[in-house]
Amino acid sequence: MSRTAHHFSRQAKALLYGLLLTRFGSGSLWFILHAWFITEGEFGPTHSPWEQLLLQLHGASAFLMMITFGWALGRHVPVGWRTQRSRKSGTLPIATLCLMVISGYGLYYIGDEQWHEITVWIHLVCGFSLPMILGVHIWIAIQRRRLLTDSSAAFISAL
Repeated sequence: MSRTAHHFSRQAKALLYGLLLTRFGSGSLWFILHAWFITEGEFGPTHSPWEQLLLQLHGASAFLMMITFGWALGRHVPVGWRTQRSRKSGTLPIATLCLMVISGYGLYYIGDEQWHEITVWIHLVCGFSLPMILGVHIWIAIQRRRLLTDSSAAFISAL
């Protein structure tokens, strides 16, 4: 596997960031509407009609995100693991994404009320923290690359 497999192309970054933004935005908007914008209807509390559309968009982007995650697990992670770069900062996004996939599945299929509530909170915490976790991982990689580039330039200029 080549070294370039460790870096994402511009197209891959655009896809990844677009999916993350869509997933995060649709999930956040759904949560806000579901938690704080309940109106009193003719037959009791009524949720926004936008919730269903947001859940569909969230589910579709999450599905595409799982495909992208699988691609990254097969192409990006092995190179980083083998070269021992960003192992610590890369393990947390992997664990968080795995928890999101498992809890997202559980939201549909866990019938027990208590376990469902726990699953909701796991999904919310992971979903709201994932952008920060990935941001830290990316920031560390950028800083490491800059440090290597600066030290290489200093070495070459010293010759």
